[in-house]
Amino acid sequence: MPTANPLVVQAPPMSYIFLDKDTGLPMTSGFVFFYRDSARTEVKPVYELASDYTYSVLSDPLQLGANGAFVDANGNQIVIYLYPYLGSPSDVTPSNTIDLYYVQIYSTQNVFQQSIAAWPAGVNTKSLFTNVAETDNLLSNPQFSTVNFNPLVPNTITLTTSPQTSNIAPGWDLVTTGTGTVTVQQVASTDPNIPSNPPYYLNISSTGISEPIVLRQRLYNSPRLLVDGFICGYFTVASTGTSQIPITMSYVASGGTPTTFPIATVTTPASGDFVDTSNVVSTIEIDPTTPNPDSPNTVNGGYVDIIISIPVSANTVSISSIQVSGVISATTRQPFLQQPVARETDHLFHNYFNSLVMQPKSTILSGWDFALNPWQFQPIAQTTLTLNQYACDQTIVVQQNYVNGGPSSNISVGQGSFSVNQALQITAVTATNKFAIIQYLDPKTVRPYWTLSLSSLVNAAILTTNSTTCRIKMRLIWRSNAVPTIAQNEPISTWSSTPPTSEPLFSGGWTAVKPLNDPEYTLGATNANYTFDLMTLPSATTSTMMFGIVIYTLDNLSITGTPDSIVFNKVSLVPNEFAMDTQPKTYDTVLRECQFYYETSYPTESAIASTTWGAINRNQILIPQYAKVSGSSTQCIAAAWQLSWNSLKRTLPNGDIFDPATGAANNARAWLYPSNGSANSNPITFNTVYHINYDGTKGYSFIPQYDTALVSLTSIDNVSAYIAFHYTSDARLGIVL
Repeated sequence: MPTANPLVVQAPPMSYIFLDKDTGLPMTSGFVFFYRDSARTEVKPVYELASDYTYSVLSDPLQLGANGAFVDANGNQIVIYLYPYLGSPSDVTPSNTIDLYYVQIYSTQNVFQQSIAAWPAGVNTKSLFTNVAETDNLLSNPQFSTVNFNPLVPNTITLTTSPQTSNIAPGWDLVTTGTGTVTVQQVASTDPNIPSNPPYYLNISSTGISEPIVLRQRLYNSPRLLVDGFICGYFTVASTGTSQIPITMSYVASGGTPTTFPIATVTTPASGDFVDTSNVVSTIEIDPTTPNPDSPNTVNGGYVDIIISIPVSANTVSISSIQVSGVISATTRQPFLQQPVARETDHLFHNYFNSLVMQPKSTILSGWDFALNPWQFQPIAQTTLTLNQYACDQTIVVQQNYVNGGPSSNISVGQGSFSVNQALQITAVTATNKFAIIQYLDPKTVRPYWTLSLSSLVNAAILTTNSTTCRIKMRLIWRSNAVPTIAQNEPISTWSSTPPTSEPLFSGGWTAVKPLNDPEYTLGATNANYTFDLMTLPSATTSTMMFGIVIYTLDNLSITGTPDSIVFNKVSLVPNEFAMDTQPKTYDTVLRECQFYYETSYPTESAIASTTWGAINRNQILIPQYAKVSGSSTQCIAAAWQLSWNSLKRTLPNGDIFDPATGAANNARAWLYPSNGSANSNPITFNTVYHINYDGTKGYSFIPQYDTALVSLTSIDNVSAYIAFHYTSDARLGIVL
């Protein structure tokens, strides 16, 4: 049926006509006096509105015109304006304190006509200046579109403690007293007659308990929500059977007195139909005289509970469309603000915040939690880099000056001290020292991530006594074919040295992917997180497609005094639309991940080809050989043997053998060790004595091609024969094709 347009309003009277109480005629030239109602001899101004919307004070008393209406000093009829508050309309900060008028009216003959107290009527502290505007629904999941149980079947909760709080849906708890059971079920609505058209409602029934069931949503960290304002409640409810059940919604603060404000009570009809709050009082004022004193920063913060009390009965109560909203007056009624299920889901983000944003995820990268990087092939001390090269496990460092044809040795790289959590520390050596750190990822490792968006979180800082500012940026780079060998112009072919861009360009075959909005960050003096989001990879087209991550600087570090350094603590790369931290790992886990690309028998954080012979616990490998007795001597004769890698390699690796006594490559040490007496050893040229029988990603096997004694010992007393060596197994991308 047609309804009136709510934007059309009834016109109020635009003037007053005062009549003489004795004659009934217009009170020509009468007088009207305006005083403060609280001090009835103190004049209280009335006003006239000018065309520029300013207010001017009218004279006191006001004299009426010939027709008994208000007129100005020139006899022109006017409309007067009242200000029933302390102060005046021109106050910058209007008062919220009511100060009403006391009005007295006299005829021109000074005959008293009438007095009016407490004028105008109906003024309250919310009529003009309210602390709360109209709001959306302050509750999440109001129609139970998401529940924490199988929505296809009823969920029975056994009550074993009293009171017991059971989380039944995101945002919603059931609080029960006593022992027994409560059954809840999400019901998909097919009834077109339910007020507010909910897609779902919640059925609640119980057995064995006698106290009311409380359905509760706790609004954390908002201890004074809508205090000194008006709150309107709404819900729709039904019950089975013929009993009429009163269902009450209340506002309950975590502290203060009183703490409970009933908002609305709806009694379910005997018909079993749904009813809502449309026909009951459902708006209340949250009394400001006793505000909740709790701090929002306590554990979980001060809070407000919105509770719905459901008396226990044999009936099932069905409820949905639960809403509380701030409104501007005690007479305002707010119907349920309908929205699709997708929007209800959006409003549940706060329930998943810690899981989605703060909860660590797995990173695709290896070794870039740098405190755990094993540094398998280079000592951890600061070392000047002479090329574009691997500096530590899975970390390639490229020097901008070297790329552009200048000298190398512009930076040094090492593991930082304990004060920087043993981060990757890169220090300026020359004045031209921009650099990039790069990690390549194997084609098999990256198979799941094509077409996905990846995001990275970089935790880093600058160490400077020179007030240097240094910016960083990021790229993903991908290619379809094998990774070329790292070189002066590979993978970066040219690199602008002109500020402010200073952007690297990548060599042929590489395609760069920018993060969302291509951010650049100025590093701070303390560790901070820098986010690079939404780097979207293409579809895979070949089995050899791979990608890498590149972090590069846009500014040179200073070498004045103590040279500047940048420390990288941790870099994550996750398949996600926003960057996040990654799950913690143990040192041995990181070592195994890095050994997929490179491993050595030398102790981690040591130099390759260092001498370890005679040292304790220096990891050299001992492989048994034949101990042949010949007269009074024992000879070490080469035998077949196998070397298994500690970790599978991404491809057939390059291997090398080192003599632990001299560090010489392609050398091992033959060793005879008697149970009594002194041992004897001798260096051997490895590829002269053995040749590879099998090589693979899991290890090598060797057979002898030399039958002469490798070393002899004048003893036949239980002599053991070995060869001793160190090895490297290198399958690093950019080194091994």
